[in-house]
Amino acid sequence: MKHIYSLFLVISVCLSSCSDETDTPKKLFTEIKIAAINSDKVRLNDLVYNINVPEENMHKEIVKGILKNKQSGDYAYSDEAIGILLDQHTEKFRVIGNSLYQKLFRHGPYSTDTEMSKIPFKDIFVFEKDQARIIIVRIENMYKLLFWENLNDLRTKDIE
Repeated sequence: MKHIYSLFLVISVCLSSCSDETDTPKKLFTEIKIAAINSDKVRLNDLVYNINVPEENMHKEIVKGILKNKQSGDYAYSDEAIGILLDQHTEKFRVIGNSLYQKLFRHGPYSTDTEMSKIPFKDIFVFEKDQARIIIVRIENMYKLLFWENLNDLRTKDIE
């Protein structure tokens, strides 16, 4: 059954992307879900931005959280929560606000990554709902996951 669902998701992604080569947040999270279902670490590594932050290897921790279905906090993941994100929230990503941009990318944890500093402000997107926060980046028309925290909180919140 797991493989049939995965095949269905792959077909859906292909059909939606055949007419438009520009990636979307929805496609990114669909591909993350497919890779998670298939425990495809190589694909997950490609979908998560490999940021160079001295304190921790966020890229590795995000992929590990997905593969291990971490239940809470930074890098948490569940098929149910990503399903809710896909069904209800992928159109709600907005360009990062200036104060959060300054806090994270100019004076905070992401300021040490020289490649990250080259990504234009307009290509960094944020989604926030209650305690859940997701940051994605667009690089050459491809979206990549930069960070998420409390993703599983989407499971317990009222549907809008």
